[in-house]
Amino acid sequence: MLKPLIIHANESVKKFTNYDNLKAYEQLLAMMKRGDILTISGKSDQYGHAYLEIQSPRVAKFKYYVNDNSLNGVIKYMETGKYYDFDENPMDILVHQAGTNFPTWLVKGFVESNANIQYVPFSREYRNSIAGIIPMFRGKIHFFLPRTEENFLYFINKQQII
Repeated sequence: MLKPLIIHANESVKKFTNYDNLKAYEQLLAMMKRGDILTISGKSDQYGHAYLEIQSPRVAKFKYYVNDNSLNGVIKYMETGKYYDFDENPMDILVHQAGTNFPTWLVKGFVESNANIQYVPFSREYRNSIAGIIPMFRGKIHFFLPRTEENFLYFINKQQII
């Protein structure tokens, strides 16, 4: 049995005005209400704003900027299939401090919670990255992390198969 993944960013939350995150949130809720299977990737923009790229078989890829509550709400839906109105203010977003990589931070959270992670073998990976999928009940999370010595050592120390 996996322990539940609760993510606390310990980063700053900022009011976001350059993107209509409210419409993205409404689209995400509509997808969850229908029971869509989601495919997600964690990303950061050039300013350090953390966002998810979300798509389903019915909906094309779109950005949804996240904070602690919204990220945990999306993950809970993907783990259980249950959804709720988890984002009281979608325009409050997570800002990672300089030097922090949101996708790496997100994957390390799943590693720490002993989640099932499927890695792409290096013989099949053409990019200079560590790639994999975190399968869940209502979707999957794709990730591409930089292939650095720090990341290698982290995954080896956590006894992950890469």
